[in-house]
Amino acid sequence: MRTRICTKRQYSGFTLVELMVVIGILIILMSILIPSISSAYATARSRQDSVQQRGIYQAMTSYATSNDGKFPLPSTIVDEKLPDPRLNTTSALMSWLIMQRFIDYTTTVSPVETNPNIRVIEVADGAHDSTFPYNYDIYDGDVYYWDPDFNADFTQDTAHSSYAHQALVGQRLRLKWRTGTSATNVVLCNRGPELSMSASSLDVVNPNTYTYGFHGSVNQWQGAAVMGDGTTRMLNSVMPDDITYAPLDGSLLRSDILFETEFLDVDEFNPEASGDNWIIVTSNVNGGYTANNTTPVWD
Repeated sequence: MRTRICTKRQYSGFTLVELMVVIGILIILMSILIPSISSAYATARSRQDSVQQRGIYQAMTSYATSNDGKFPLPSTIVDEKLPDPRLNTTSALMSWLIMQRFIDYTTTVSPVETNPNIRVIEVADGAHDSTFPYNYDIYDGDVYYWDPDFNADFTQDTAHSSYAHQALVGQRLRLKWRTGTSATNVVLCNRGPELSMSASSLDVVNPNTYTYGFHGSVNQWQGAAVMGDGTTRMLNSVMPDDITYAPLDGSLLRSDILFETEFLDVDEFNPEASGDNWIIVTSNVNGGYTANNTTPVWD
């Protein structure tokens, strides 16, 4: 006689309730971890931004050690006896530093960059070689001192430089474009917004500027900077409390707006002739061999 044995299958797995509990726990963990990860990533990018600016500053300082403490100036590099100020653009300055191998061509694009027109130079931009997109071979010390395909004017075409620098016009060249100046001078920093100054307020011309949100809030400008004494710091305003200028006409020390020319201490008709901080990306210097004004580009 056969005995029929019945076995009951055992099923393993989560019940619906258990699965919902697990999903809920995962959601809570993600809500805790994602802000922390995002914050850590933003901090790392800000730190790298300062490192890259510091690298550019050190490159200029290296040049200055053999040139009476003066930072590189494209006009005097091309012709020291009869310099043409029209050469003193951001493209020429950054491109020359790359040509001389002071910095790598990737250094000029910030890790916090938000403008889609600004990116590391590529072969498609007109350069000659996939290994070295920057055209080092063009240098001849006569006609070409830097790669003309390297562009900093992001309003016209693809650009390859994120950073702003002290405007290379006026008394700034004498007072600020050299080593050993003070911590109230800004040599390099993240570019800033275009400003409009009236008697009662300081307004941003374009409230949708790409320059907001580089470091921190998307509603205001904050920028990493290298100061005249070589220190790096984070600036939290277009007019930091401790950034000041002593006008050359002997008037009182005043707060200094980084991205505006607000002083008439040198020329009552041309504020660009002053020596205050004016941090810009420039595409054109006007006026021939006596040029004392420049065309900034903004986004």
